[in-house]
Amino acid sequence: MSVITMLQQLSSSSPDVVDRLLFLNRDPKMQRSISYQDVGKIAFLLQGACAILLFFFANPLVLRPRFWNLSVVANLWLMDAILLVGGFGLIYRRKWAALLSSAVAVYVAFSGIRNVTHIDTADTTLLLIFLLPVLLVVAFWRTLAWGNRRHDPLFVLAGVVASGLLVCLAFVIQRPR
Repeated sequence: MSVITMLQQLSSSSPDVVDRLLFLNRDPKMQRSISYQDVGKIAFLLQGACAILLFFFANPLVLRPRFWNLSVVANLWLMDAILLVGGFGLIYRRKWAALLSSAVAVYVAFSGIRNVTHIDTADTTLLLIFLLPVLLVVAFWRTLAWGNRRHDPLFVLAGVVASGLLVCLAFVIQRPR
């Protein structure tokens, strides 16, 4: 049966159009199966890409702090390093990066509601959004790998150095004269 005849049958005014649509979904020629591992790869790829985008748009060159002291520099350096290293680690589907992103997500979710006396639906929604990386890690843990013992520490070191240079560059550019 050709595609044109299927479309002609679907466009007819017969009452079993839904049954024909369901048949098309079961037809092996028209269906491409997506495996469990493919869904895990796509989920961690998107999560890593979002972390890298957040690194690019929430760094101290774009969002400049009003004042600089040692704690501000340390916090900026730490968060930039986590976003950069964790984002690329998630793209390469590393277990350590998934654990890192889950820990940061749990910290951000619960530190945001720690000072709130009344939790409304917006707080609950944000809590669920920040806990989504934890759910992804639990659901797709088997699709991840621990990584390469030679290359991953060098990668982490390069990410920490790059984020430190970015914070230092932002400090030098914004330094009061």
